[in-house]
Amino acid sequence: MNQNPTRNFAAAMLLLTGLAASFVQADTLKLTDGSVLKGQIDRIEGGSITLNTAYAGIITVKQAQVEEVITTEPVFVQTGQTTVFGTVSTSIEGLKVEAEEATLNTEVAKVDAVWRSGDQSPQEIAMARTWSYNAGLGMTGASGNTDRFGVLANFRASLKGPDDRLTFYGSYDRSANDGDLTANEIKGGVDYDRKFSKKFSWYVRTELESDEAENLDLRSTAGGGVGYHWKDTDAWQLQLRGGLAYRYESFKDGSTNDVPGLDLVLLNSYTFGKVGTMKNVITYNPAFEDFGNYRLFQETTFEMPIGSGNQWKLQIGEATDYNSRPNPGFESLDITYFTRFLLEWK
Repeated sequence: MNQNPTRNFAAAMLLLTGLAASFVQADTLKLTDGSVLKGQIDRIEGGSITLNTAYAGIITVKQAQVEEVITTEPVFVQTGQTTVFGTVSTSIEGLKVEAEEATLNTEVAKVDAVWRSGDQSPQEIAMARTWSYNAGLGMTGASGNTDRFGVLANFRASLKGPDDRLTFYGSYDRSANDGDLTANEIKGGVDYDRKFSKKFSWYVRTELESDEAENLDLRSTAGGGVGYHWKDTDAWQLQLRGGLAYRYESFKDGSTNDVPGLDLVLLNSYTFGKVGTMKNVITYNPAFEDFGNYRLFQETTFEMPIGSGNQWKLQIGEATDYNSRPNPGFESLDITYFTRFLLEWK
């Protein structure tokens, strides 16, 4: 095949010209060892500089290793309580931000944050509320001497901010043993918790439940009070709650129960690195008139990631529901063992 040398030379010159132009327009980082990095500075935050490069993608450089910063476009620069929008260049002090209204001279080490126009500041990111969701599905079955089949499904949506969390949840549990319905429970609720100090918060919650197998038309539980956050880290969250509760129950035989009482709750979540997360929920609701009249619920689960990501998980668990005053013909204790696949997303 004949090739045109003139055309190939022209193409090569265009490519080199484009690369040269990109480097001319690129932001520049000069490191303490004399190295120079070029690209687009996405942001500076938490002692790290994020640089988007054409040759290595997105890279992160420690701010302490940078002695000069130059930008080709205006950016927001924050030092202490001062925020300036301007172009960054070098100065005697180390860094100069030239804005329309003023010029800021400072040192690279004293820069708290840098972000581009149109992006959120670190404070806006920290104050933002974000939604997260998960849905689970599990089934149980047996055949032979006993025919048993069960379906478990659940859904949860949480809106979390820096100081509060709003959670909507629902679940469905249906199982039959030799054709006899042993559970047909539908449950849903809302929980809101807001901190008013580093360790303390207030909360309100409500839950609705129906179970045909227990002849339960409706059980409504509402509670509220004060929470104490004993542990609140990325790996371990442990909260103790105490307050008042009101429980209303109506049954298919026409009977009803109105039970005002206490609301005592323990919420625990602990993550074992990449292995998985253990979660515990315990609620105890004794009646004011008779502390021997109470409901006790506890659920313990362990969630393990499936594959390399955190979107799919396998959940195994056990739930215990104890009613000290069950309706005639029903037992006080219900224990459920389950395995579910969970899908989480944001």
